[in-house]
Amino acid sequence: MMKRHCIALMVMLAAFAASAGDVPSRPVSGAAAHYFAGLALVDQHGSKVDLYEDLMRGKVVIINSFFATCHGSCPVMISTLRKIEDAFKDDDHISLISITVDPTNDTPAKLDEYAKNVNARKEWHFLTGTPQQVQTALAKFGLAVDVRDNHSNVVMVGNLNTGLWKKVLGVAESGKVIEAVRSVVEDR
Repeated sequence: MMKRHCIALMVMLAAFAASAGDVPSRPVSGAAAHYFAGLALVDQHGSKVDLYEDLMRGKVVIINSFFATCHGSCPVMISTLRKIEDAFKDDDHISLISITVDPTNDTPAKLDEYAKNVNARKEWHFLTGTPQQVQTALAKFGLAVDVRDNHSNVVMVGNLNTGLWKKVLGVAESGKVIEAVRSVVEDR
């Protein structure tokens, strides 16, 4: 009996909150929406973006961590991402997301210059933010590091419509990385 009263009370409170306008304008639904909800970052144009709502919802995402002054694995991964971008240039359901591990130095202006240098198209987003925002976002993908030079060479590929996620070694032969991305894109 007590359990039924608690459920009824929760339903009434939810109805009251909805009538009072306390419900968020964009309800969070689905596991990915809930997991990635509220991650605010800044793109290479200086615009604030909600990682999930603006860049991930309904898309296939290819996500890596990097920093603009990296001369080790980053150029190899960025080159592979550029090839991925070319391979899927006609698919507007693809979103490439590169999140810096050096938000103190990688300002939006530096990321914009970097994006131009690699000829990134409009669906490739280079993101920064406060150190805490960046660390929180990277942690959601298992890409957080304490030292920028220790960043991961893993590229996360996720289909937000089907829930399929794969980890791909970003420094592997680009054809193999593109095959893995294609398998996620074609997942139904």
